[in-house]
Amino acid sequence: MVRGRYSGILVELARGARRAPLTALLCLACLVVTLGSWLDGGADPESWEHLARWGALSGADIWEGKVWGLLTSVFVHGDVLHLAFNVYWLWTFGLVLERALPRVALLGLFVAAGVVTSAAELAVTGEPGIGASGVGYAWFGVLWSARRAVPAFEAALDLSTIRLFLVWLVVCFVATQLEVWNIGNAAHLGGLLFGVGVGRSFVPGPRRAIARAATVLASAGVLVASFWCPWNADWTFQRGLRQHARGELDQAHHSYRRSLALGVEPALAWNCLAYLALAAGDLELYQEALGRLREIDAQEARSLAEFARWRSRLKVALELQTDSLERELGSARLAAADWNEGRALDTYRRLLREHPDDARVQTAFASFLVLEADAPSRAELRLALDLARSAAAATRRQEVETLEALAEALFRNGDPRAAHEVAQETMALWEERGESIPPEFREQAARYRVARE
Repeated sequence: MVRGRYSGILVELARGARRAPLTALLCLACLVVTLGSWLDGGADPESWEHLARWGALSGADIWEGKVWGLLTSVFVHGDVLHLAFNVYWLWTFGLVLERALPRVALLGLFVAAGVVTSAAELAVTGEPGIGASGVGYAWFGVLWSARRAVPAFEAALDLSTIRLFLVWLVVCFVATQLEVWNIGNAAHLGGLLFGVGVGRSFVPGPRRAIARAATVLASAGVLVASFWCPWNADWTFQRGLRQHARGELDQAHHSYRRSLALGVEPALAWNCLAYLALAAGDLELYQEALGRLREIDAQEARSLAEFARWRSRLKVALELQTDSLERELGSARLAAADWNEGRALDTYRRLLREHPDDARVQTAFASFLVLEADAPSRAELRLALDLARSAAAATRRQEVETLEALAEALFRNGDPRAAHEVAQETMALWEERGESIPPEFREQAARYRVARE
């Protein structure tokens, strides 16, 4: 239970909402979003998949273009103390700032501080972190650096508070280095420096313009660094994945090697290098990657060897295939298996234009969009559902592959109940034919059932 001055924060927010409505609203947003994430069941509460539903996106998501995560991650917190500490100081500092600044300016300061501090953490660690502590440090920095010029700031910031924030900054660095606690130190330090720069603009004199220019340039530099940070293992690895998906195999090979040197998880990088080697026909690289995987993760190495055999059989079948449409579908399937999504997507789109009513094309394209494509758009998910429904009707719901695609398309389009019903229908069709139900499909059906409930 949180005690002391943090325990009455809800009462204080309610009483002070009229004096500082914007600050109260921002604090309330932190409370509501965080409590929502805590009460949201059905997933690991610490996983990025779960946190993303409440706005805390991973570094990979942000690097893929979901830049709003730099701001929305501020509203999500990990535990009660984290939430109470941050909301308390947001309220304490915001109450003073809202009296001194226009509300539009305060809102801009909150947004800018949230984005800059998340970007600083992303640039250093590869993840934006969660929580409003970076914003708290930014607001503290404003009050601290401008306290001599603004009497209200000096009155609100006593010596004990200054000591608390500076000592806590050092303690957090030490705790992280000792691996006692994982804290967003880059966000804290970045927030403090950003706030000091902003606060200096309140101080009259010739240095005001210099402080403003330096703050803008430094903030821009942090934002650039958060999206171009070749010193970061995760960023370099994600760059390799994007190059791999575009079919730029030489560049991807270089990025994966560099990410290994920078300290990325070895099993991930060697697995990607093995898939790349198969796509490039580089037997020497494949043997090297497979050998390394056997040392790190024997099960993953076995799965990789099994995939290599499947891929080899697919290539042989393609060479023997006389049906031109089946050969093209197989080629698209091979491109998808080799992570060349661009080529696979272009092939499926062309085949759909040429054979708009062919159930084989509809099924293969729908399966690719919902089961293989990385982050399909809403429009692509709706297209997959339309294609799967059309193919299911054309095949009289007697093709397992079509029903699999339909079930996943329904689920990805927000209808878990219908997805579970189709999954049950699919499993009944397998049993009717005397075939065993693949374990992975049983897991899919279980996922539909849990979401339905």
